Amino acid sequence: MTGYEMVPSAFPTIDALPSAAVSIDHLSDNRIFGFLNADMRARPFKLLRAQLRKLMQASGAKLVGITSPSPGVGKSFVASNLA
Repeated sequence: MTGYEMVPSAFPTIDALPSAAVSIDHLSDNRIFGFLNADMRARPFKLLRAQLRKLMQASGAKLVGITSPSPGVGKSFVASNLA
């Protein structure tokens, strides 16, 4: 026995979640542009995403937390543009 046991999760798997279609204009209006290749504002997020993936792969990490010392400093902005 390893000390670990599988516990059923109350959360659905990613495959069980519904998908939603969102327009590019709607995303851009809400300052989410990390996915647009032609947008210069996406470049820092693409670079950060690539570095995070590299570090996560090397360490075996599967989860990233975006935190800050105070509210309203851009956690949701960063997280949504890295997603």
